[in-house]
Amino acid sequence: MKPAGAQALLRISSPALCCFCVATLGWSGQAAPPLPEIRTLYIASFGDNNGARSLRESLVRKLRSNPKLSIVDNPGQADAVIGGSGEIWVKGYYSLNPRIRFNTHDAHPVYGGYLSVELKDRNKETIWSYLATPPSGSEDAAGNMTSQMAKRLAAFLEGRSRTASSR
Repeated sequence: MKPAGAQALLRISSPALCCFCVATLGWSGQAAPPLPEIRTLYIASFGDNNGARSLRESLVRKLRSNPKLSIVDNPGQADAVIGGSGEIWVKGYYSLNPRIRFNTHDAHPVYGGYLSVELKDRNKETIWSYLATPPSGSEDAAGNMTSQMAKRLAAFLEGRSRTASSR
């Protein structure tokens, strides 16, 4: 239990502290500047790792199917740039025949990998990032990861445009 004097001091000092913070930090009634809408994207290289080129090509195909976005070949023409890294590797093989313990023509590869990207605005500030990994047992790691990436990016841009239009 606190002494009565300490409780009285807290009751008096708490509102005073709040007023001090508001006065010091400034409380302006001005709205934040509007968010620029992102309609054009440039997709940079994802590096030289195994599968990086196929990840980039797959993401370009998926984003081109979005009617609200335009993919450009020059970063200077883009509202934002997607860059990052990615890699795909074979984790192992599976076969429907349980007696075969080695790689045959019936064995199917199981892929692992990652795709990590950042979306940067014209000021080169990161405004969104995401890390995608394929589900376990994936036979199409590039397709799975770029589908995740395209859906998350579209949701981010949609939310961003809704926020910009409501201001």
